[in-house]
Amino acid sequence: MRSARSSDIDLVSDISTPLFAWSGGNPGVTAEVSAAAAKGLLTDASYSAAFDAYFRSNDRIAPHNLYVNLPKLLELKAPAGQGAPKPLFTYRRAEVVPSGAPVLGLSVDFGMGTVIDYLWDAQRGGWRRFQVDGGHGRADSATMDVAGGQVAPANVVVMFTEYGQSPSDSRSPMALTVGSGRAIVYTAGVAIEGTWTRPDALSPAVLRDTAGAVIDLTPGRTWVELPRTGSTVTTLAAADQALIDQLVAARR
Repeated sequence: MRSARSSDIDLVSDISTPLFAWSGGNPGVTAEVSAAAAKGLLTDASYSAAFDAYFRSNDRIAPHNLYVNLPKLLELKAPAGQGAPKPLFTYRRAEVVPSGAPVLGLSVDFGMGTVIDYLWDAQRGGWRRFQVDGGHGRADSATMDVAGGQVAPANVVVMFTEYGQSPSDSRSPMALTVGSGRAIVYTAGVAIEGTWTRPDALSPAVLRDTAGAVIDLTPGRTWVELPRTGSTVTTLAAADQALIDQLVAARR
C-alpha cells in the first residue's frame, strides 16, 4: 500500500462509495480524501483509519513493505448495506466476435524509462502484461499475481488522458479522468479505435468506436492504462517481431 494522490478521488467515485485503502499522504491530499469521505464519495479505509488491517512484511524495505489484509479491512470498514457498484463497462455475450483489427500486442510508453507492454495469448484468452522501469529490465518485466502466474487480463483499455497539477503538491501530476479523449480497446485479440467520455466523477467512462457505437468488452478482468495525451502507444504487428520475441522470452 502506498500514499494517496489527488487523482484517486475521481478515479474511485463511480464505484458506489468504495473502501479507499491507502497509507497516508501530505496534509493537502489527506484533506482531499477526508472531504471526499464526508461527501459520501468514498469510505476512508486508510492505515490510520483501520490500523489493525495493515501489516508490514520483512522481505522488503520500508516504505515498500506495507500490505493490507482485505478480509480484515472489510470487517472493520465495510459500510452496512453496501450495494454492488454499477458496471464500469459494457460486455458482450461470449459467442459474439468483436469487430476490430487483429493485433499481437501493444506497447505504452509513459516516459521516464517506463514502458508497459501486453502480448496477446490466445490460449489464455488474455493479454500478458510486462513492465520495464528503473527496477525491472526486460528479462524481469512480467507482471506477476500473488499465485505466481503472469497477469493476463481479458481486456486492456487505453484512455489517453490530460494531466494537470495536484492542488496539494506541485510536484505531483494529476490525471484528469473526467472529460473525454481518444481510446483504444484491446479485446479478444483485436484493437478497436475510439473515444472515452465521462461527464462527471459519479459516472463511469463510456467507450465508443469511431462510428459512435458503444464498445462491448470481453467478460473478465480489465486493466486500464492512462497515458498522457500525445504519448506513444504502439499496436504490435508482424513488423515488431524483435520486441515480440523479447516478450515471449520474458513471459512467465
